[in-house]
Amino acid sequence: MTVKTFTAKDMNEAMRLVRQQLGPDAAIMRSREVRRSGVLGWMRPGKRIEVTATDQPPATRSKPAPRTRRQSSAGGGDPGARHASRKSSAGGQPCKADASPRRPGRSVSPSAHDDLLQKLINLQSVVRKLGHISSDTTALNLPGSLGQLAKQLAEAEVPAGYVRQWIDCLLGAVPDAEHHDVDVLQGQLLKIVAQQLPTCDGIQQVVGQRRVVALVGPAGVGKTTMLAKLAAEYHLRLKRRVGLITADNFRIAAVDQLRTFADIMDVPLHVVTTPREMRAAIQQLQDYELVLMDTPGRSPEDEVKLQELKSILGDGQPDEVHLVQSGVSAASHWRRCLERFSEISLTAVMLTKMDEAHPAGHLVPILTRGTIPVSYVSAGQIVPDDLQTADPMHLAKLLLANPHS
Repeated sequence: MTVKTFTAKDMNEAMRLVRQQLGPDAAIMRSREVRRSGVLGWMRPGKRIEVTATDQPPATRSKPAPRTRRQSSAGGGDPGARHASRKSSAGGQPCKADASPRRPGRSVSPSAHDDLLQKLINLQSVVRKLGHISSDTTALNLPGSLGQLAKQLAEAEVPAGYVRQWIDCLLGAVPDAEHHDVDVLQGQLLKIVAQQLPTCDGIQQVVGQRRVVALVGPAGVGKTTMLAKLAAEYHLRLKRRVGLITADNFRIAAVDQLRTFADIMDVPLHVVTTPREMRAAIQQLQDYELVLMDTPGRSPEDEVKLQELKSILGDGQPDEVHLVQSGVSAASHWRRCLERFSEISLTAVMLTKMDEAHPAGHLVPILTRGTIPVSYVSAGQIVPDDLQTADPMHLAKLLLANPHS
């Protein structure tokens, strides 16, 4: 007899794995919900189904073996001890039938067992659908305009748990007489969400001191464009002396564009390829108030390239390291980038392409649970107009914006 344990996202998937590996006559011994373990369990809350099954159906299962296990654990053949053992072992079983002794010679046919399994699968499906129906009809049962607001949050792809939490907060914060006023509800909701979003006031400059700021992140998120916007903001608007360094020499066209931009802005640009050149560039820019450092895009899964990035930053000795991330990136990619790039002591996160992130509600769990603040938000290609220092209220509006409005 083969006994295996399977873990899946739901009962349907678990049953598919059971039949695939143990055959159509497999029998379920136990099923339960389990939490994800490790860091991902914290970052991706939720439960999975764990099923223990055997390839031997109940009709042919040998009975002396379990009786012997109960006798040995209860201390020999004492009937009272066996009864106590059966009672104690029954406590961990989900099904009451498993706790009671079976009558000698009685068995369950494979077809009857399959019918029972199918009923369990159908029941699991019904429960799951009821959960979705509960989420969908919550809006219909809410007083006033709260239902409309809940529907808008769902359309913005805000997770259901956050919608329920925020609606509960609104019910406690807004008087019943104002539940019909959408403007009042939305204003209060933005305040609630803004309080949960960690932000900072951009680059932390100290008067009379140079600040070296490095931009890191995966390829294609807009690091070079963000660097250009920051340079324009500080040089043109704030009248600061700005110097540029790029170690992203793998993209020749990008380096040429950055060099053209530096010429137009009349700011120095150093293209470095070795640790020695990096140290020399930092030395030559010692009299500048702000030094912005562009780095090559690195995949969070490429350990070798991440170590190279650490080496680059070790030579550059930046005062701040900002992770640049796109608002259109998937939540799973966001979590992985935060996990891996946090190993290089991140200062803050810069959000790019927020004008393309419709809807953006999938970012709510990532940004509200994180400890790394958002420093800047970019929503467009215009330099430097489409760059804003992160403001909690503005960020909340971007995250909750209805994609259909």
